[in-house]
Amino acid sequence: MLPEVTPKQQRFLAYLGESIRRDGKIPSLRQAARDLGVSHAAVSQMLKILEAKGLVRRDGRYGRAVHLLNRARQSAAAMRWLEVPVIGRIAAGLPLYAQPEWDGSLVVDAGIYRGSHLFALRVKGDSMTAAAILDGDLVICEPCQYARDGEIVAALIRHEEATVKRFFHRRDHIELRSENPAYPPQHYRFEDILVQGKVVGVYRGWIAAGFYPPGTSPGRMLALYARRFSTTEINATAYQLPRAETLERRRRQVPPTFLFAVRLTRTLTHEIDLQRWPSLAQEYRDGLAPLIQARQLAAVLIQLPPTFDRTAAHRRHLAALLDALRGLPLAVEFRHRSWANDRVLHELERRQVALVSVDGPPGPPVFPVRDAVTSPELFCIRFYGRNARGWRSGNPLRQSDYRYSDAELDEWVAERIGQLSRRARRGILLFGNHVQAQAPENARRMIRLLRRAGWPIDPV
Repeated sequence: MLPEVTPKQQRFLAYLGESIRRDGKIPSLRQAARDLGVSHAAVSQMLKILEAKGLVRRDGRYGRAVHLLNRARQSAAAMRWLEVPVIGRIAAGLPLYAQPEWDGSLVVDAGIYRGSHLFALRVKGDSMTAAAILDGDLVICEPCQYARDGEIVAALIRHEEATVKRFFHRRDHIELRSENPAYPPQHYRFEDILVQGKVVGVYRGWIAAGFYPPGTSPGRMLALYARRFSTTEINATAYQLPRAETLERRRRQVPPTFLFAVRLTRTLTHEIDLQRWPSLAQEYRDGLAPLIQARQLAAVLIQLPPTFDRTAAHRRHLAALLDALRGLPLAVEFRHRSWANDRVLHELERRQVALVSVDGPPGPPVFPVRDAVTSPELFCIRFYGRNARGWRSGNPLRQSDYRYSDAELDEWVAERIGQLSRRARRGILLFGNHVQAQAPENARRMIRLLRRAGWPIDPV
């Protein structure tokens, strides 16, 4: 028997469903309260009521994810990405007292991190460096109370000290082993160790890698970044439609000459709703209004998936999408080789839409490098890194773990960037090898090489 639902609850459920279809996620309590014109407490109370009726499910002790449930009490809408709570710090060195305070969240790809109730911990110490877990990293954990020998776990020692180590179950004790020869293995009684979770991923923040000073809050990062660079890419809009108020806040943190390259939302390129995408394209345009009005929009980056081949249906959709976004500075990144032909380049040139040139390991899904300028206003180059083994792994953190040498960057300066620059008013170089803050390091080296070659760089 289905639970009785009031009209107000029906409207709230419809709002949640629409948010998932549009943005790929449930809105935060604060956002829902703002959208619905009610208090934060009213939204929280409504979720509790709907959860009691079996219409929604909230994930775990730490998770803020909410799932709409169908009649079989299964998730009725799949999340395309997960917001993983960062719940405190953990030691990779000497044990550290567990600190379960809320410390923000990390967005991860739900297609890669499939565990339920994931949480993240910020690492302090250097005992796991040989496992590529460094001081300041975020380890992504799947909750569990036991592990196989050799797995890396987050463990609680004697109910108060937390650490991250390799786990080994010995005949009469537990061994926690470091990945640094300076730290000997530690041995504990069975009752002294409580496994909290298994490490399933690592994210290296730019604080840990030295780009931002220690203790920099997320709210200060963009302003500090803008002191060194004149452009940034907004990646979050790939997963949810841009909101004008959010972009206005970001715009106010940077100089008026600073530019933003904004990713197009995946609901227009990857998970396409043939009925609704035109209205979503208009919402996307509306969200960009602050950047357009302030003339701080460098480009709209249309990144197409590797499955988007040059079929008749895909050609029609791309043409209609470019029509819907006409007037914006558009740059298209293809990931299927079927688009690598002169007819495509001629059509982009006719529309004055830039083709994104790509530097990465050879082979799919990286589009063949084409030194083509199809817009007199813009050219764009994306540097993914040349980690071929990482690309084959399918793990995005390994894919983007690469540091370009000066010789590799100078190839572009000497052979390609000059030719592109002569045919377009502005060029944007985007580095995606971000795992260990290699992107800003390579970007600064590229700036030095370009200036040495005599090419003008937008002032910071």
